[in-house]
This record gives sequence, C-alpha cells and structure tokens, in this order.
Amino acid sequence: PLARLDPRDYRAQVDSAEALLRQKEAELQRLQNGSREQERREARALAREAEAIVQNMRTERDRRAGLFRSGDIAREEVERAERQLEVAQARFDAATERQRLIEAAPRDEDVARAQAELALAEARAASTRLLLDKTVLHAPIDGVILRRHLRVGEVVAASQTGALQPIYTLADLSRLRVRAEIDELDVGRVDLDDPAYVTIDAYGERRFPGRVVRLGQLLGRKTLRSDNPAEKTDTKILEVLIDLDPVNDLSVRLLVGLRVQVFLPESSAP
Repeated sequence: PLARLDPRDYRAQVDSAEALLRQKEAELQRLQNGSREQERREARALAREAEAIVQNMRTERDRRAGLFRSGDIAREEVERAERQLEVAQARFDAATERQRLIEAAPRDEDVARAQAELALAEARAASTRLLLDKTVLHAPIDGVILRRHLRVGEVVAASQTGALQPIYTLADLSRLRVRAEIDELDVGRVDLDDPAYVTIDAYGERRFPGRVVRLGQLLGRKTLRSDNPAEKTDTKILEVLIDLDPVNDLSVRLLVGLRVQVFLPESSAP
C-alpha cells in the first residue's frame, strides 16, 4: 500500500448496504420458512372462536324467530339477530381466510421477487466494498518511487477529463528504455531487434548498447529538440523504443528522463 484515501464516507456506504443485505436475507428466509407455529395456533384459535360465535348467533336468530311467530317479540328483534349473524359470519370467513393464508406455502412469484431483491442488495454491497477497497492505493509493480506529488491531508481532485491527479510517480528501474524519434526518410532502414547504442553527455564517448524492441505504427510531429538552432521542426518522425542492456558499473547512474543521443549502426544515422 502506498496511500490511503479518507474511507469514512465509503465505510458508511458499506455499512448501509450490508444492513440492507441482512434485511433482505431475513425477509427471504421468513418467506421460505412460512409463519411461525405460534401464529398458526393463534389463527386456528381465532377461526374456532369466530365459528363458535356464528353458531351462537344462528341459535339466537332461530330462538327469536320462534318468539316472533308466537307473538312475544317484534319483527325488529328478529331482523337485529339476522344482522348480527351476518356480521359474525363475515368475521368467521375473514378468520378462515387468514388461517389459510398463514398456513399456505409462499407463492413462487413472492419468492422470486424476494430473491431478486436479495441479489440486488448483494450487488450493491459488493459495489460499495469495491469502492472502499479502492481507497487504498497499491503499487501496481515492483519498482521505485521517483516522486511524491501529494502530501498527507491534501485533496485528490479529478480533471475535466475525469482522470485523477497523480499521487506518486513509480517506475521499474530494472530495465531502462529509450524513446527515440526516427526521421521519416530513415524509417525503412530500421527494424525490430536492430542493435543500437546511446551516448550521454555526462559520460563522454562511452556507449551504452541496446536493441530496438518496438516500432511505432504512425508518423507524427517531432517532439524532441536538440540544441542545434538549424534543426528542422516540421519533420515527420516515427517513434522507436530501445531497451538498453543492463549496466553493471556502479559508478554510472542512468536517470529516468535523461536526454541521450541514439545511434543505429546499421543505418549509420543518429
């Protein structure tokens, strides 16, 4: 790990997503398990109670009907008993339906919906965990830190193109590579694996050998400039990459970004 972004906002998102995930897991488990035994016993008891009330209301209705026929009570008493029986019957029907609902197996569409909601919660949790993991910047290669661009407490901002500003410049110094520009008139004289060497002003005429490992596929404008005022600036060039042979001399320091002169002996042109 090279750097760590402030993780508090991302950790809160992870906690929220995981709480929702546990909720959806519990909902699916409850749906698959069905109602608890206590709920089933309660539903059965309520249905039996409603049935008993219906029987009592029917008995009472019949009793009042007999009294009405004998002229002991008014018709209103019989009608009242009829209405009470209808209410009791409706409550019994509702209790019976609730008992059936509680004891019935879950519907396939309800299980499918709960499973889909659980899958969505799992995806959200995984996404938030990934964002949290990205708050830690890991070295992508084994190399050397050449420059640290930010300090502790500074803000990492995105550019207009969406790219983040660099935090470190890291390089693998086990292999040094030269980026060279070949004039368009000489591109036919360069090929992969051609030998090459470079010279560096700091080391005089000493040659550092290497080989061509990559040729560009498109001509472009010249970007490298020498100190020669007569040098043409509108020349089309081909970019070439040259891997240098390892340098075992501890007195030599080939630094990243060092400007060198490149020679391709087969073309006899620098």
